[in-house]
Amino acid sequence: MTVAEPVAEQITPLIDAGRGVRLRHPVRSTDGFDTIAVTELQLPEGTPPAGGWPVVVHGHGTNGLGPLTTPEHRPRPPEENDYLAGLLARGWAVVAPDYLIVNGIHSYLDGPDEALAMVRGLQAARRHEPQLGRKWLSTGGSQGGHAALWAGYRAPELAPELELAGVVALCPASQLEWIFGLIGPRTPARIAAGCGSPLLMVAAAADVVRPDLRVSDSFTPLGQRVLREIRELEIFEIMELVSGFEVPSLLRHPAGRGGLGRQLRERVRVPTGIPAPVRILQGWRDTSVPLPLTIGLAVSLGRQGVDVGVRVVDSGHGDIVTRGARARALMAGLLT
Repeated sequence: MTVAEPVAEQITPLIDAGRGVRLRHPVRSTDGFDTIAVTELQLPEGTPPAGGWPVVVHGHGTNGLGPLTTPEHRPRPPEENDYLAGLLARGWAVVAPDYLIVNGIHSYLDGPDEALAMVRGLQAARRHEPQLGRKWLSTGGSQGGHAALWAGYRAPELAPELELAGVVALCPASQLEWIFGLIGPRTPARIAAGCGSPLLMVAAAADVVRPDLRVSDSFTPLGQRVLREIRELEIFEIMELVSGFEVPSLLRHPAGRGGLGRQLRERVRVPTGIPAPVRILQGWRDTSVPLPLTIGLAVSLGRQGVDVGVRVVDSGHGDIVTRGARARALMAGLLT
């Protein structure tokens, strides 16, 4: 695919960046919808090495569903900016895409669309900045880890002209297709409580992006109302709203059935045939993506012949980016 010339806007550089740019560029989503993607590019200070700057493509964590919840409109937390500044200090350019807004909603945890945001963002950045090299690395935390893995999986298809050095995923969301798929009307509310917000976000997005699946048919009238109400909200607003309901009462049948089940199996699952080394940084105190889920992911990747390694650190979920030195060490092992 030929990437159209992006429209560039100068933005404030991060610490250790020589220049910052926000790019707008057209992308066609997995389901054929045309949208304008937004990608941030931060360049290191100094002169690029021979062959151009190595590039780290960073997928951000969950922000919400509405078009005003993207990083363009809601600044990143300081600790994430510090994490990205650490990459720039190593002499790596940073490409940080917003996820696609399709039909007015973020196609949440839709792996193929996440991959498009990551890879097309990289291609747009290279069209704009000739000092970017061919070698790149896919990374991100939580939802961003999910996006990084999907970008690695689709890299040969979407960007055969580039050299993928590997994937470094921080506490990546995985195994959700079977965890969410088991939740239904008879599931004890206390068991389903922790899954409520992400499951409903997946459903609300898929109901708009893939109307042929009729995802809302999996929900009661009350559940359908909740899906409509969260479409414009950011993550903390969604969590607050969903906390007022018992999630099983919103479902007509287990989420693994019908169109919602198809979305979980086709788009939310993590592909295991990734054609590049994969390194995972996982906090042992993480309760959002518990360590056993990540171990299961690593085993599945290994069975497919992927060169995979897991580094366990003392962190929870939200503070994994404060372990930036560990992440950079994993990246350096792939980029050098």
